[in-house]
Amino acid sequence: MIKEIYSLAIDGGPSSGKSTILASLIEFFGGLGYPTVSVPEAASELLLNGVMPLSFASPLLFQEYLMEKILLNEEFFGRVLHSMNNPLCKEHGLKFCDRGLLSGKPYVGPGEYEFLLKSKNISTEEALHRYKAVMHMRTAPEEFYTVANNIARTETYAEACVLDKGSLEAWQGHPNIQIIGNDYGSFEGKVNTAIGAVSQLLGVPKPLTIERKWRVRNINLAQIPNPVVVRIVQHYLLKDEGRVRAWIRDGSTTYFHTHKSDVPSTKRVKVERIISRAKYEQLLRKVNMECAPIEKWRAYFTYKNQYFRLDSFHHDIDQILEVQPSSEQEEIIIPPFIKTVSEVTDDSKYYNYNIARELAKQRRLIL
Repeated sequence: MIKEIYSLAIDGGPSSGKSTILASLIEFFGGLGYPTVSVPEAASELLLNGVMPLSFASPLLFQEYLMEKILLNEEFFGRVLHSMNNPLCKEHGLKFCDRGLLSGKPYVGPGEYEFLLKSKNISTEEALHRYKAVMHMRTAPEEFYTVANNIARTETYAEACVLDKGSLEAWQGHPNIQIIGNDYGSFEGKVNTAIGAVSQLLGVPKPLTIERKWRVRNINLAQIPNPVVVRIVQHYLLKDEGRVRAWIRDGSTTYFHTHKSDVPSTKRVKVERIISRAKYEQLLRKVNMECAPIEKWRAYFTYKNQYFRLDSFHHDIDQILEVQPSSEQEEIIIPPFIKTVSEVTDDSKYYNYNIARELAKQRRLIL
């Protein structure tokens, strides 16, 4: 039974990667067995449904409705989280809030947001301590900045930097602010840093971005102690559209869309977000026929403070064991109930995309 819900505010400037990081947090900690929910960004919900700031006599009135929506969303998803099954008896549920109650402060004048909070019988101190931690994502460097992946975003890069600064200042006074910058070598490093910050809060192993993989055979899931088992169906889409996944656990399905963002740079950034079922079905119309869908069972489990994933495919493919070590020097300890055939970390044959292409070839030969 969940004894306590940890509410974490995921805030930051425009184009900071919040959507991808939220999706990664849900998958990673859901895989560890923590009941998790993602509270949607209230401002985007309002804007995408025609509730525009300029439609009101003052920005403060829009912020009042926005505050009501934030409170409603957080209360609703908190109740949902308390009702979720918890087969591994994790004591903590995780409520990741896409922005929090103080996120609107940079958009109004000095003292105005405090007035709104007071009208809801909420002090600034209470607003700060609604959240176990605040994770502030810094706006991406200018060469990576884009408004193309969010139709509710219109800010110039200079305006985004001002909002980034104001957003961070809004949370000053919180005892646990984690600032996630852009100096990790890659966007994957930024995602991993965010996962590491939450891992530290929970006292679980912090993974690296680097993954190591082994080919294994005939591992029965019953041999694995306390696994979290999900079913994954993954489709590759036409060029530049990325891929979609259905992530099915305990009868509930979460849909993900992953693609490479177009930025004016030699590097392309992986962007992943949680999408609706309707959006998922819409994207399936763009399936790449050169790639067959990949269907697999994934078992997440820990052993000796290391976080493993075992993929068992619905195809004639060896099982794949993956682990993200906590440090580059860490010795990987393969559990005794798993017998490896060979390490395939650098073998492109075992990349999911290449597996999907090979499966498509086999199906054409059969037909």
